[in-house]
Amino acid sequence: PLPSWGILRPEEAENYMSMLFKAHPDCNFIHYNHSYLARIRMYADNYERLCKKHKNFVAVKNACCEHLDIRLMAERDLPLLEYYLEFFYTLAHMRYNPSFLPSILCINRTLALEYYDAGQRKDFQTLLKIDAQSQRVREIMAETLPGNMNDGAYDKLFARINDPTFPIRMYPPYFGADEQQYESFYAQLKARVPEWLATTP
Repeated sequence: PLPSWGILRPEEAENYMSMLFKAHPDCNFIHYNHSYLARIRMYADNYERLCKKHKNFVAVKNACCEHLDIRLMAERDLPLLEYYLEFFYTLAHMRYNPSFLPSILCINRTLALEYYDAGQRKDFQTLLKIDAQSQRVREIMAETLPGNMNDGAYDKLFARINDPTFPIRMYPPYFGADEQQYESFYAQLKARVPEWLATTP
């Protein structure tokens, strides 16, 4: 089991993941590499060792990385599907050709597809333009929404934008935005980044 008395070092997390992969050979695993949420960040060395030992370790979702991390992942050419979130997707395409999992761009699927395609074309002008818009959306989120929400609460808000009937309530013990906070968030999006509220397919 994971120790409860402190944050794991990357090598300890690697050992735990290895135990998990070995115990479930009929499952394929994707690791969400996010040091802000998990307080652990895995590196290329960790992933390389895990890949050699476990064929069912198939993908990484990178949400928190630096230029060095991206360079090392590119140089290792690991047998992993590598997905990056916004901002990091742009950085990664300066080195190689990873794929993309949208987070904040779930608000507008048309923009998400445009962002993905721009990466495949190495169109950094478009990538940086959409990154700048994403940063404005993040600023609006910080101004209008509670700071104690988890990922699922944000996902519900993004879904509501595309489907006005989608519920945003979170079940205890989790916190989410209330209707008034959602309306404030939506109004600021409409005023400051109206292109993000265009009709999506």
